[in-house]
Amino acid sequence: MKVPSTGGLFILGLTNAAAWDFLSEILDERVQTFLSLSLVLTGIGVYLIITVAMPHGAQKKLLQEGDFTVTNKYFKSEMAGNAGINWRSIVAIYLSYSFLTMNWERSWIIWPVAPILFAILLIALELVFKKDDADSTPKIQE
Repeated sequence: MKVPSTGGLFILGLTNAAAWDFLSEILDERVQTFLSLSLVLTGIGVYLIITVAMPHGAQKKLLQEGDFTVTNKYFKSEMAGNAGINWRSIVAIYLSYSFLTMNWERSWIIWPVAPILFAILLIALELVFKKDDADSTPKIQE
């Protein structure tokens, strides 16, 4: 995650001050108060999320828990190549069908359908992959 520079924050502060000066002429005092309060609460919320979530994510990564287990990392690396093949084939199917039939007004339907089918495929592969992984784990003998 890239942290904005102080120069960028200074420019952002100037644009907010200019916008606030403009809004003060349009909005009444109550709306200005609630807007200020909401901005302060949003800032506090973002600060809390960053200070809690970043160390928690780093801990999960170091301990290899959740999305960072060896199995999940291997599965994601295997699926990354398949995603490229999938989307290239979708583009090829779309262009082939559209140019051959000149049915451009209906061929666009592939774009909302393809991600859903790809997600279903990933879930099915993940279930099969994790089932195979669970079967291969050594059992403790008593």
